[in-house]
Amino acid sequence: MNAKILRTSKLFKDFTDEEILHITRSVNMWRQRFGKNEFLTHQGQSVRNIGILTAGNLVEEKYHFDGRKQIIRVLTPHFIVKLESVTSSIRTSPTSIIANQAGSVLWMGYDDLIRSGPSSPKMAAKLSAHIARIISDESIKLMYKSDILSIRTVRGRVLAYLSIVSERRSDQTVSIGMNQEEFAHYLCVDRTSLSHELNLMRKEGVIDFKGKTYTIPPGVIESSQIGG
Repeated sequence: MNAKILRTSKLFKDFTDEEILHITRSVNMWRQRFGKNEFLTHQGQSVRNIGILTAGNLVEEKYHFDGRKQIIRVLTPHFIVKLESVTSSIRTSPTSIIANQAGSVLWMGYDDLIRSGPSSPKMAAKLSAHIARIISDESIKLMYKSDILSIRTVRGRVLAYLSIVSERRSDQTVSIGMNQEEFAHYLCVDRTSLSHELNLMRKEGVIDFKGKTYTIPPGVIESSQIGG
C-alpha cells in the first residue's frame, strides 16, 4: 500500500519500482487517520516529518496576535504536508493544519528519507530536484495569493482567485474546497461582505456557484475590471 501511495506522489515522480521498494524498506513510515476539525500541526510547533495526504482535505491557517485567522491554502490529496517547514533553517511550522473533512496522511521522517532513502547519487539528485520543484510551485501559488490580496475590492479578489484556479485547471467550473466562511478567511474579507458580493455577482451573471463549486461564464474575466 505504501509503495502505491509513493508512486502517485510528486515527490517520487519517475522513480523506478526498485527505487520505490528501497524507500519503503529503508524509511520509517506510518499512517495517521484524522477526523473533521482535528489539528495535525499547530502554529509554532517543531517539525521533523513530512506527509503525503492520501485522503480528505486539510486547511492551513495562520493565527495573528489580534485573534484574526487567515486561511493560507486548502490541501487536497497527494499534497506533501509540511515540506516547506521541515526544509527551512528553523524547522518550525508558521501555520496550523486542521482537517475540514476526515482522511489520512502517510508520514515519514524527513531526515530518515534524505539519509536512508536514496540508494545512489542519481536517486539522491532526483529526490532533491523534486523537493526543489514542489517548494517552488508552492511559492508561486503564494505569490498569486499576495497579488490577490493587493486588490482592494471583494469582487476583485473573488474574480482574481477564480480566474487563477480556472486557468490552472483549464476549466470554467471549479471546486475551491472551501465553504463561504473559509473563502472569506482566505480572501481576508468579512464573511457577510463576501456573501453579499457573491450573491450580487450571481444576480448580475458574473459568476454562478453552488456550495464549494464556482463557474465563471465565458468572457467574464476578459470584460471585467478585476483591480480596484
